[in-house]
Amino acid sequence: MHPNDDTTNILRFMYCKNKVVRAQLINFSVPLLLTGICWLATGKVYAVNIGTLLCLLVNGR
Repeated sequence: MHPNDDTTNILRFMYCKNKVVRAQLINFSVPLLLTGICWLATGKVYAVNIGTLLCLLVNGR
């Protein structure tokens, strides 16, 4: 299992009262926040590929 999947499961069952959408949003907010901080600090974004963008933008219920 991918580490992000495991984190989503931990968040879902232990902290989000079995709400998978909330757990995924919390899980994806960490890399998105770090990417935003790096972009603000440097003005550049490296190593964001199409799969990452699709995962962040179109991951539905």
